[in-house]
Amino acid sequence: MAAPKCTAAEFVAIWNECGGSPTAVGKRLNIEPCNIMHRRRRLERNGYFLPTNPLPGGHNAPTALVRNYEQMAPLAVPYGTVVVFSDAHWWPGTPRTIAHDALLKVIREVKPKAVIANGDVFDGASISRHDPDGWQNLPSVHQELETVKAYMAEIAEAARGAILARTIGNHDLRFDRRLATQVPDYRHLAGMMLRDHMPDWREAWAFEVNGGTVVKHRWHNGVHGAYNNVLKAGRSIVTGHLHRLCATPWTDYSGRRYGVDTGTLSEARFAQFDYAEASPKNWGSGFAVLTFREGFMLPPEFCEVLRGQAFWRGEVIHEEAKPAHRANSRPRAAASRPGHRVKSGVSKLRGGMGGGEDKAAARVQMPGLRTKGGTAKR
Repeated sequence: MAAPKCTAAEFVAIWNECGGSPTAVGKRLNIEPCNIMHRRRRLERNGYFLPTNPLPGGHNAPTALVRNYEQMAPLAVPYGTVVVFSDAHWWPGTPRTIAHDALLKVIREVKPKAVIANGDVFDGASISRHDPDGWQNLPSVHQELETVKAYMAEIAEAARGAILARTIGNHDLRFDRRLATQVPDYRHLAGMMLRDHMPDWREAWAFEVNGGTVVKHRWHNGVHGAYNNVLKAGRSIVTGHLHRLCATPWTDYSGRRYGVDTGTLSEARFAQFDYAEASPKNWGSGFAVLTFREGFMLPPEFCEVLRGQAFWRGEVIHEEAKPAHRANSRPRAAASRPGHRVKSGVSKLRGGMGGGEDKAAARVQMPGLRTKGGTAKR
């Protein structure tokens, strides 16, 4: 049966009666919805206004907007320290890193008000969009997840009483994205999101500390990433992702602020990073410590691993274990010289920041640590 013809006025009237649904109008006129849309576009070119509305109760009926992740979570630390580490990329079977053990020691020493895992605690190698390197034996999701849960619980124990926060890294997102694309029917079931496995850590894309410092996993890339971040953010910003472990200051009419890269808690030599094909990596193993006074962030400090030793405020807080046979070997002459004594821990903090902002600034703005060969730049 041929579809009945109708004038423009009749079509508009039917459109309004059907609530602006092309499907409903098509059924009314016995015309395919695609042809209804063609007619609608022709009428709109002639000045008619025909808004499209979904069919009530139909497949395209509007639903409540769902946002899976908190966007910018507030975090208040007007006085005290915040420890920020990132890019652990924990795999089962790889040794604990020097930076990891140093993190636990610094947390116990400074007793931070908050600890932020700034993305990529989970690696997700087996569910990556990238193909494996040849016959590389990758850990399973279950193996990785159990390792991540154990290490995050260990850090939470060291930071007892502190706020625990975690930003979402691009590797962390692999866990949720894989399930969302492969088994969407399992949505909302327990365990289907990475945060379900670390309930003690508040999850968000970013955290805004005292309304003035942003901590998020990534933004700009490249060697000038920290510079571009602080320039365009208009405030101090702390990111990971690039593994560089550095701070770039920026001063303008609004004051002085910092673009901070929190480095990596892992090590460049580990199997997680074989994709780099043995190329040198401009990375830094360690983490950042932020100090706030009256809500304002002071110059950032770093614990950095250099030559197998983790340095914190000019002291060796942790170092890699030496082979057992060295215990009976003749001590090096350098060990008795001033400035070469290795201490087992961090000296007690004097008055929080050493009794004044000037002293704190002097400590954290060291360009590098003196070594036998000169200055090791960050």
